[in-house]
Amino acid sequence: MRPWVSQTKGDAGEHDGLTSSKREELAALRRENRLLLEDVDILEQATVFFASLSGYWRSAGGHEPKPPLEVGP
Repeated sequence: MRPWVSQTKGDAGEHDGLTSSKREELAALRRENRLLLEDVDILEQATVFFASLSGYWRSAGGHEPKPPLEVGP
């Protein structure tokens, strides 16, 4: 019961700490942040994939063209 009493006092402003509404908002923001980070990761992977298809490899100095394919006689 102690955590409930403490949370109730916090919601009433009787002591410092996160209120229930702030806890819910924080949880929602953390979920949204996690999803956005996953989106960024997917986009970074897609960028690398499509860059490799277009003939450029990413290196420390920027983009360098891939060597041409050698075709036999």
